[in-house]
Amino acid sequence: MVSKKVVGLALVVTLTAFYLYSAKINQKPNPSVVVEATEVSPTRLDEATNSDGSLKLVGERVITGERARYSFKIFDSQKNSSLLLFDTVADPGQTFVIPFNSWSSDNKYLFIQKNDLNGKDYYVFKADGGLFDDGKKFLEVGEYWKQSKNMDVIDHVSGWAGGDLLVTYTTRPDSTGSSAYWFVVGSRKFMQVRE
Repeated sequence: MVSKKVVGLALVVTLTAFYLYSAKINQKPNPSVVVEATEVSPTRLDEATNSDGSLKLVGERVITGERARYSFKIFDSQKNSSLLLFDTVADPGQTFVIPFNSWSSDNKYLFIQKNDLNGKDYYVFKADGGLFDDGKKFLEVGEYWKQSKNMDVIDHVSGWAGGDLLVTYTTRPDSTGSSAYWFVVGSRKFMQVRE
């Protein structure tokens, strides 16, 4: 015969299990727990190839939520190698693009374009991924333009005039005209192009 203690213990265990199970079923979701859905979508950007086709600048954008991560790599087909040139998380409203004419004619420099709510800027890099003499990874053309104290606004960069001469076009604040300048990478100065 089963003892009364065993039956009582079995009854207590069964009631406890039933209570816990029913409490779990009736439990409401905790409103303080926030689940944020994010979509990750890698997108390959336009690429730029140097004049002989041996070097290629390739960019990729990965969007996660409201942020975008940009990474730019150089692929060298002769050495069968790649180099991470630049990697950044863009601010909201900011994008990066690779102009088709990014490479300098001597393959020592290249540039990418940054777009944001304030307009465009251009980042110049050493093609070997090295730092400039002042320790900078890249040169922001717009920052050097501001230092020149010229009142014109950079409209666009069209490419390289050779070596370290980046062709930069400006417009006047009142849009009455434009001028062309070379941004000299070596000196970080602008020289006006006379026509």
